[in-house]
Amino acid sequence: MFDLPNLEKLSFKGCGSLIAVHDSIGFMTKLKILDVNGCSKLMSFLPLNLSTLKSLEFSYCSNLEKFPEILGKMANIRVLQLKELPIKELLSVAFQNLIRFEDLGLSCEMVDLPSSIVTMFELLYIAVSNCKE
Repeated sequence: MFDLPNLEKLSFKGCGSLIAVHDSIGFMTKLKILDVNGCSKLMSFLPLNLSTLKSLEFSYCSNLEKFPEILGKMANIRVLQLKELPIKELLSVAFQNLIRFEDLGLSCEMVDLPSSIVTMFELLYIAVSNCKE
C-alpha cells in the first residue's frame, strides 16, 4: 500500500506498459489530479473514492473498456477527459457521482451518453473529437 497521504497529483501519462495500479490510489484523500493518459495496456481501473479530485484524465488508453466505478460523490471534479477510449457507454451511476464538472472531452465513438448529462448545470465546455461525419 502506498503511504503518501499528502499527494495531490499523480500522473501515469504515457506509461505504455502499465497494466494495473494499486488499490490504494483510489482512496488517496488529498489527490487533486489523476492523469492516466496514454496507458495503452491498461484494461481496467480500480474504483475511485476521491472527493478532492479536480481533474481526471483517461484519454488514449486504447484497452480501457470500462469507466472506473465511482464510490461516493466527487463534487470537486472540474475536468473529465475521455478521448480515444474503447468505452462505448458511460454509466449513469458514474455521472451521478461526478456532479460539478465543467470541462468534458470525449470521442465520437462514445455515442451513448447518459441522460443525466442534461442535469449538469456547471458543464461549460464539451469537446468531441475523432468524428468522421
